[in-house]
Amino acid sequence: TIYNSQNERIGEIEYFYNIVQTDGGLVYSKIHNSPTNTFSGLDFYRYSFETKEEIHLGYLKDWSMGTQEAVYLNNHLYIMVEEGDYMDEENRILKLLDFNLDNNTMSYVFSEKGGLPFGQMIGVGNRLFFTNSDLRKSEKISKGYVYEYNQDTKEIKELLFLGFDNENNIGDAVRQIAVYGDEISLLIVQMNTENDVKLRVDTYDANMNFIRSVDVSDITKDASNADEIRQLVIHFEFFNDYLYYENRSITSFLGTVADGTAKNFLSDSQTDNFRMARDAANQDGSKLFYRILDYNDNALYRMDTATGEIGRAVFNCPDEPRYQLKLVSRDTNGNLLIHMGYKDPNTSEELPPRAYYLNQSELDFTPVESIDIPEREY
Repeated sequence: TIYNSQNERIGEIEYFYNIVQTDGGLVYSKIHNSPTNTFSGLDFYRYSFETKEEIHLGYLKDWSMGTQEAVYLNNHLYIMVEEGDYMDEENRILKLLDFNLDNNTMSYVFSEKGGLPFGQMIGVGNRLFFTNSDLRKSEKISKGYVYEYNQDTKEIKELLFLGFDNENNIGDAVRQIAVYGDEISLLIVQMNTENDVKLRVDTYDANMNFIRSVDVSDITKDASNADEIRQLVIHFEFFNDYLYYENRSITSFLGTVADGTAKNFLSDSQTDNFRMARDAANQDGSKLFYRILDYNDNALYRMDTATGEIGRAVFNCPDEPRYQLKLVSRDTNGNLLIHMGYKDPNTSEELPPRAYYLNQSELDFTPVESIDIPEREY
């Protein structure tokens, strides 16, 4: 159920696997209705907050896997999915889906046998940049690529290739990709030996001409821990000398990496469940952060990407103070979709999930000196 900031019910949807906020609405998937009650793929839908209408976009029969990566670019939404048995390295198919929201259709612009949907994407102007790696165990050399898809010409170009020696665990691999202004940054894991592992950011201009490289290995809690440095990365942003990093293990970082020194704005206790709001469309002006399932308050932190100034606001459900932040997304007009839920840590009692749709201008962001998240109390 979806509410506005006045706690008035404005809609309700059912979804499975993915939900992405676009300008004025949502794109999401549902399990396809099967007369035999067996899983038979996903249907994709679009929901409009203005008309309350649910529009069918397409059907993917053999869906087996996907990620939360999504890019909203010129009223098109792009997501990566897997078709076929993802354990079958030779026959599984990676597809980059294109949802055209001008005419409510679904197609695909890239397809490759053997791939997995762990690539990253960003949008710049009319260009979609995405990464893809051949991770088949049968290959001695893993092949990592950066591609560009041009929305106008429909052409795909290979911009960058990185090779990785699987037998000796040596080489470079792209972990994430980010954009700020006219600069594109790649987060690279550099393995010199099994235990000599570095993490760096390589920055290019819009035409993929190399600009600079910055070693950011010490953003992890234990820079000597090779396993931690080479973890898969959920979120990465690089703007001015600020960096945000969140991996699939224990490390979150929000701070500066100037002059070869990393300074984390977050203490070790504050990084627990710290998240960045999902912006499907690139937003250079600000980044929005929060901590999920916080038992003290539901604080959001908005950071100005040019100045580093931080504002803090709190959003609580008007009728049930136990609800906690679970996921936050934002569109290009500053509209937020705030997913909330609650599970009692002692009794396991759960409240029904709900979401709030409101503009960030409705929240009172008060300037703060730092991101001060209180210690948890259960």
